[in-house]
Amino acid sequence: MFCLRIIRNSLANHSQLIYNYFDYNGGLIMKKRILLLLAFLGIITLAACNPTKKYDIITTMIPQYSLAREIAGDKLSVHLITKPGVDVHSSELSSKDVITINNSKLLLYTSDIIDTQISRLTIKGPIVIDLSSHILDEHDHDHDHDHTSIHYWTSYHNLEHMASVIYENIIKIDSENKTYYEENLNLVLEKLSKLEDELLEIVSLSSTKEIFYAGHNAMDALANEMGITITALVDDIKPNADVTSPQIQNLIKKIKENNAKYLFVPELESLRVVETIKRALKNENIELEILELHGLHNISKEQFDKGISIFDILNQNNINLEKGLKND
Repeated sequence: MFCLRIIRNSLANHSQLIYNYFDYNGGLIMKKRILLLLAFLGIITLAACNPTKKYDIITTMIPQYSLAREIAGDKLSVHLITKPGVDVHSSELSSKDVITINNSKLLLYTSDIIDTQISRLTIKGPIVIDLSSHILDEHDHDHDHDHTSIHYWTSYHNLEHMASVIYENIIKIDSENKTYYEENLNLVLEKLSKLEDELLEIVSLSSTKEIFYAGHNAMDALANEMGITITALVDDIKPNADVTSPQIQNLIKKIKENNAKYLFVPELESLRVVETIKRALKNENIELEILELHGLHNISKEQFDKGISIFDILNQNNINLEKGLKND
């Protein structure tokens, strides 16, 4: 109400000034211009009533957002700059987002390859952490990044390392609560280790070591860590790669050859191609069940509002993988 009164009073004041000017100058000022000017003044006043909210920690993807929230607890505010439901590979920052980043204390981003919008910014203010440079340096001293490296966060080991890096930088901006953050980190590592052990057991007891994935090649880090094969529809590392008819036919052929009963799909992607594959196989009396294998790129608005965590996602992945790898 306070802002509405400001806008109303501002428009009234400026209207009177313009009216006086219009009255003095006769027809020199067009009515249309007056209305446009009033609208412009209203926008400026409204913007002044909506200052950019400040956060302690800014993140660009769900893995670091969820881990940072778990570690920071109620001591620091954490914000996901990429809107829920948006493709992180093509996400763009608004001018307001840039202000939000520069007003923060710590920026945690995935990599220059994934977060191209971040790499183009001149950032002043927060500590800036490219998580890939911390995670991948442990493994990739002597060779270039491969597909596994680009999607490094799908590995449990890398998630554990990521959590430690996040903790190390959180205590840089708030050393007074170090013990609190360390306790939260230990809880995070414990949960990740439990989920990792559960999946390793699932794989060891499975009747097959291969699953089929109707998405881009984003799960190699998990596959390599678990000793399984994830055959992707598209070998490209980006989800917007065009899907061709030969690629669809090739995946259908492999599903038939392996007598697979399940087809995995990535999160937040259209099921148009999946329905094409299902129809083609149904014509041959082969029924496929669709299961999600979440690549931790992003979550839906509904999931975000419910407060779904990385542990919820990984647990559901384990449940689905157990079903797919048993292939019953």
